[in-house]
Amino acid sequence: RIRALTHEGRTALCLQIFGWTFWLSGQAMGQVAILLAPATVAACVTFSSSLLCNALLAPLVLHEKLTRLHGLGIVLLSVGGAAVTLASASTDHQVKTWSEMVALPQTRSA
Repeated sequence: RIRALTHEGRTALCLQIFGWTFWLSGQAMGQVAILLAPATVAACVTFSSSLLCNALLAPLVLHEKLTRLHGLGIVLLSVGGAAVTLASASTDHQVKTWSEMVALPQTRSA
């Protein structure tokens, strides 16, 4: 049984509100990252950060014990994500302002 589900009343409601708010804000930031960053950086950061958050929140939410092997996995995930992000950085990528993005030509699929 998941221990986090044993909370009742006001505590359970606060945990649900916090959880949904945290999830929705993360999804919104992920969409902004995909919009503004090169695809390799956005994919690396988005997918590795969700695994990292799951690993770090598991002891708090599910009361799981993290082993040294889990810790090693977290470190390797962080190092790998940083390596891909640094290796894919390019100097020709220019961040556009919102008005510049809106002014881009719109293409329609047939």
